[in-house]
Amino acid sequence: MGIAGHRTGGGGTAAGLARTIRRAYALLPFVPLHLRLGERTEKAILVSLFVVFVLPTGIFLACFVPFGQVPDEPAHVARIESLLHGEISGHRVAGPEVAGRPITLSGVVINAAPLKVTQVFESSAVNLKMTPAILDRLDSIPWDPRPGFVYAPNTAVYFPVFYVPAALGMGLARLDRRTPVDAVLTARITNLCVYIIISACALALARRGWRVMFAALTLPMTLWLASSCNEDGLLIACSCLAAALLTRACGPRGVSYWGAALLFSCVIAVKPAYLPLAVFMVLPCTRMNRHDVLRAGAAMAAASLPGILWALVMLRYVSGPSIWGAPYHPGPLWPGDPARLFTGSDPAAQTLVLLHDPWLILKLPLQTIGSRGLLNLQEAVGGLGNLDVLMADTMYSVWFAAIVLAALGDLLASRETLGPRVGMTLVALLAVAATVIAIFDLEYLTWTEVGHGPLIRGVQGRYAIPLLPMISVALPLLRLPATRWLRGALAVPAIAMAAIGMVYLPALVLETYYLS
Repeated sequence: MGIAGHRTGGGGTAAGLARTIRRAYALLPFVPLHLRLGERTEKAILVSLFVVFVLPTGIFLACFVPFGQVPDEPAHVARIESLLHGEISGHRVAGPEVAGRPITLSGVVINAAPLKVTQVFESSAVNLKMTPAILDRLDSIPWDPRPGFVYAPNTAVYFPVFYVPAALGMGLARLDRRTPVDAVLTARITNLCVYIIISACALALARRGWRVMFAALTLPMTLWLASSCNEDGLLIACSCLAAALLTRACGPRGVSYWGAALLFSCVIAVKPAYLPLAVFMVLPCTRMNRHDVLRAGAAMAAASLPGILWALVMLRYVSGPSIWGAPYHPGPLWPGDPARLFTGSDPAAQTLVLLHDPWLILKLPLQTIGSRGLLNLQEAVGGLGNLDVLMADTMYSVWFAAIVLAALGDLLASRETLGPRVGMTLVALLAVAATVIAIFDLEYLTWTEVGHGPLIRGVQGRYAIPLLPMISVALPLLRLPATRWLRGALAVPAIAMAAIGMVYLPALVLETYYLS
């Protein structure tokens, strides 16, 4: 009786307490009020677990993965160092003559000491094993007395925004009179810290799709990149943050919406193959009236034009052959003189190949996916080292299953969650498909010998990781009753795999590089 009386008689106090709690929630960062307690708790747990899993694992990888044993890390270190010498972009120089013609080299001016740090292990290790002699050699590398030009065609053209954190870390180490090996390590750890901050914000801000984002951000391949000087870790994190901001936009307006456009502009400027993702700016549109169409069009232009202009300037003044060597005759797809000699990759000549037979724009990527698609998917999950360190087959299978289950959990939304219109979903998914084709075609232009086929060279699975958060927020929502605990359960496999990675990845590094 007393308990019942307290419950009914204290209605005013309870109502006041409820208002106080709602106000407290309003003061918490990144917590939308319309979410139920279950979903809010799940998100808080995911963000906390992300930091707990990624921070120690990332620090271990940054410290113990040998320098240069991350895809393209030497070229990225060169680009990072070039920012400290005021080079916003690379430039061209005349190289040696091949077949009577000079080769154009694209690169940057740097102090070569950090680059040498990333090359010691590859040139000295026997069977990929770290030795005391290699460690001594790394510690003994001095700073060069003056900067010089180095060949770095793949990174000289990159928009530098995602290199800024690592450049700040490397610059601070230099100011503190640290050795080159300490400078590269500082750049790695700085990248990791910024990656964790951006990723945690993306997970906390997302109103849908955060389970797949968690999986994408904790993939072994993603952690390998995020703990290095490769810029792709930050690119993946910013892709997740852009997707998360779109889920908070109520129409094509507001800070979240234009913040997403800004992030897309950075991603596209760095990797022009992601240009079709600018179409995602129509995803929040609920009323396709004149004002929404104009705002969405302006946002798409803001997201894409900086990258287009940067790419055109780089093609005109900076880019050179990504591969070069002995003269060769073009392949059977070349529409011109078959006796002509080429000395490397030639984007202009490859463009003629595609223009001569436009069906190749779709045919070559599909043929390559059919031949190497499974390998590329495995690389996206964990093509570690320089794509030469693989995990156990079971790890790939379980990770694939965890991503699918996480996507299903994102589909089963609560009634309060706002999802995209069906028409917008189709447009966004077509943009993802177009991005995949663009990735393959761009690799054909830059990394495949002129006229060669039927497969495209140079495609790596990690290029698909930024597409995972895009897919997760584009999918339609299935509003089914009593799915709160099911949604939480479907996130468990991805959480479990991230937890396993805390043990598996360090063990793999020790076994591969240190234990004989």
